[in-house]
Amino acid sequence: MLTVNGGTINITQCYEGLEADDIVINDGDISVVSSDDGINSSDGSITINGGNLLINASGDGLDANGSIIINGGYIVVLGPTSDGDTAIDYDDSCTINGGTVMAFGSSEMLEIPKGASNGACIVTAFTSVSGGSKYTLSDSNGNEILSYTPSKAYAAAIVYSDKITTGNTYDITAGSTTLSIEVTSDVTSNVSSGLGKAGGMNMPGNGGSGMPNNGSSDNGMNGNSNGSMPDMSGNGAPDMNGNSSGDMPSMGGNSSNNGGNMPNMNNGSSNGSAPQMNNRM
Repeated sequence: MLTVNGGTINITQCYEGLEADDIVINDGDISVVSSDDGINSSDGSITINGGNLLINASGDGLDANGSIIINGGYIVVLGPTSDGDTAIDYDDSCTINGGTVMAFGSSEMLEIPKGASNGACIVTAFTSVSGGSKYTLSDSNGNEILSYTPSKAYAAAIVYSDKITTGNTYDITAGSTTLSIEVTSDVTSNVSSGLGKAGGMNMPGNGGSGMPNNGSSDNGMNGNSNGSMPDMSGNGAPDMNGNSSGDMPSMGGNSSNNGGNMPNMNNGSSNGSAPQMNNRM
């Protein structure tokens, strides 16, 4: 069993980032760039109770041979562009009870969380969205709830926030694609039946579904977060660079060729209670 209680983990190149039978993450700043799975529970479950997770995986982003349970934290997954893997992969169940989740990836093997509480989860699939295309979720009054700009092509997005509530309609923009989706249950999706391994609620929506743009994926994370999540951008190791208006740190900075050491954290302008952490490999 692997337990992470805090600190900074910065994995700039690997096959699989964190791997154990069971994985529990209670806190910490974790960034992973992997050629296969980002976080892999090989014979059990992944439980995330807190922390900042930035996963850039060519394989599955979060992969549990048992269950995935998210109770807190701020999680961004830049998942695969190929159709053989998915941003969130589980065998038994995936439940989100808190925190903030934004997971992007391909759509063919898409798995939908089984349940959510203390907020709601929206799962959408798109025809083809190229890297550098901003994803935005806004309420019916135009107030932005979540936004991020993945550097990699994506054809599906899984998002969760305590600001998403059932009974309300939300507007989604992904590049040039726009759609509105009414949240009618704790997990709501516009994914048509037969697409991927969708294991959750399949609700009608106005968005199309299709295959991702299978362009080459880089190892950079490039995004702008207007919620409480750091903005990440870079090449090779993730360069986390952004402005956070919430409680989570904004990560960005200038550290040159540090040979795989931990990120250089420089306090900067952050409107929340956590420091601004700057890192450029």
